[in-house]
Amino acid sequence: MRAPTIMALKSLRTPLFLFIAFILLLVVSLSAPILGHLPLFVVKFLLDSQTGGGGVSGFAWFGLTGYCLRVDHFNETGVLGDDHFAVCPSKGVGYTMSGTYLSTAIKEGSRGIDIPTFEGPVLHGPLSMSLILIPIACALAFLAFILSLLMIKPIEMNIRRARLATIWMTAIVAIVTTAATIMAFVLVGIVLTSMPLGVDVRLFYGDASWMMLGATIASYCAVISAWATIYGFKRGRKNEGFKNIDGED
Repeated sequence: MRAPTIMALKSLRTPLFLFIAFILLLVVSLSAPILGHLPLFVVKFLLDSQTGGGGVSGFAWFGLTGYCLRVDHFNETGVLGDDHFAVCPSKGVGYTMSGTYLSTAIKEGSRGIDIPTFEGPVLHGPLSMSLILIPIACALAFLAFILSLLMIKPIEMNIRRARLATIWMTAIVAIVTTAATIMAFVLVGIVLTSMPLGVDVRLFYGDASWMMLGATIASYCAVISAWATIYGFKRGRKNEGFKNIDGED
C-alpha cells in the first residue's frame, strides 16, 4: 500500500505546477488597465515647471490591453497637492504609443503648468500584439492542468494515452509561455531604448513581467515533474512485478 500512496502524492506535483502557471498567466492577462496596479512596465516622471512654482510628477503603467496615467501636482516646496489627473484609455491588445503621447497626456493633466516638451517612449502595434501569447498560454495551461489530473488516478484502459497527452500538452505550455515571456521582456527593452533624454522620466519592470517569469519556471517544473512521474510509475510497476515473481505481497 505504501508505494501506490507515494506515487499518488508524487503525481500531484504536475497539476500543482500547472495550476500555479495558470493562475499567474490569468492574473497577467488581466493586467493594466483591467487591474490598474498590475503592470508589465511602469514609466515614472518628475517634471519641474519651466517658469517655477512647482511642477508635476506621476506615472503611467502599461499592461496587456492598454495603459493608465496619473499626474500629481506639487508646489515649489515639493509638497504634493490634493488634486491629481488620472485616466485609463481603453486600447485593447495591439495598442500603439507615439513619441508624443506621454508628453501630451501629461500636459493635459498639468492644468497649465509649463513643463518641458519631450519625445516619450515608442511602442509599435505589431510588437504589442505579441502580448496575445499571454492569454493563449493561459488557456493552454488550464487545459494541461485538466489533463494532468488524469495522472493522479487515470482510467486503466487509457493510462498510456492520458500520460502521453499530459506530457505533450505540458511541453507546449512551457514553449508558449517561454515565447510570451521573451516577447514581454523584449517589448519592455525596446520601450526602454526609446526613453527620452534630458528629462527625469524613467522606466521600470512591473510585477506582471516577473509573474510571467514565474509562470515560465512553473511550466518547466511541470514538464520535469510529468516525466519523473511517468518514469517513477514505470519503475514502480517493474518493482511490483518482481515482488509478485518472488511471491511477496
